[in-house]
Amino acid sequence: MLIKALKHILLFFLIVAFQISIVPNLPFGLNNLNYLIVILIFISVVYKFYWGVAYGVMIGIVLDLYSLLPFGCLMLAILVTQYLVYKVYEHFLTNKSYYSLISLSVIGILIYNTIIYFYQIIYKVLQSESGLIRLFTLDSFYGLLGQVFYGIILVSIMFFVSHHTSQKFRAVFIDTIKQ
Repeated sequence: MLIKALKHILLFFLIVAFQISIVPNLPFGLNNLNYLIVILIFISVVYKFYWGVAYGVMIGIVLDLYSLLPFGCLMLAILVTQYLVYKVYEHFLTNKSYYSLISLSVIGILIYNTIIYFYQIIYKVLQSESGLIRLFTLDSFYGLLGQVFYGIILVSIMFFVSHHTSQKFRAVFIDTIKQ
């Protein structure tokens, strides 16, 4: 039990440290990579939803410490995104396939960025800042496209690694013949 808890704590600190210290300094548009949402969606769908929520709360609290937005905005955005993506998975998708993970990651990135944009708009309007117009430039649109593109690449890598090292994606046949 202690080793399992230490494994989760170490994974949490590696994820957060990578997001805070390495991702902003990556070249070629990789600094737009929002890998946290992709990882949290992957954990929520492939493993257990409550593990994804636990990681989301912890990651959200730590990221809120580094954010210029009011405290709790990033954590709330992460949790709302996870909930909506999980509901889409639960009601519309039937399996843990490659294409469903890609579509869930794209949906999650779009939902998360939409929530963050609304937070930024409200924050800038309340603060009477002039930076509101910068939220709607082509650079922010290209940044969103970069997040989607790199998110698809990341979820593809995670899927294929997990597919070859785990039993989570093995085909299961349902016996429909009643005996």
